[in-house]
Amino acid sequence: MKNRKGIGQYKKNQAQRQRYVEFVSSSSNSPESTVPRQNAMLQGSDEVLHDNQDRGLQGDEIIKKTPLKYRFFDWIKANLLVAIITAIVIGVATTAIKHEIKIAVFSQRIDYIERRIDVIDEEDVTKEYLQLRLDLIKAELDSGYATQNDINEAIKDIESQLGTVENGG
Repeated sequence: MKNRKGIGQYKKNQAQRQRYVEFVSSSSNSPESTVPRQNAMLQGSDEVLHDNQDRGLQGDEIIKKTPLKYRFFDWIKANLLVAIITAIVIGVATTAIKHEIKIAVFSQRIDYIERRIDVIDEEDVTKEYLQLRLDLIKAELDSGYATQNDINEAIKDIESQLGTVENGG
């Protein structure tokens, strides 16, 4: 017997033939019955393909990633109110923190000046004058009426006068 193309090496028995006929007849009804594991992933793909063809989409079109700036602006549009409130809160908090740091620095400088004034002789007239000016600066700092630049200039003036007194001038 010659081996012809398309014909198997062995004959099928009646049960194998019956299973094959049932397989082919059920496969014409649904794709799941032919290869269930592979075709389970394709469920609904006909609808997606049909929708894409209706919209004119091609399968070979290149889909480019949206640039970051466009995604950022889309997010801003969707969350505009939240973004504005966040920006305001961050600005106010930053200003308050900077102000508190400057106040702490001024307090440290004032404490250092007080220690330097305490070292000056009791008989020196400028000691009393410098102490009064320093108390005035403390009151302005506590009241919050004076600007930070005014307080800074007053502290520099006291430091320069203190340096003159300490050097014997």
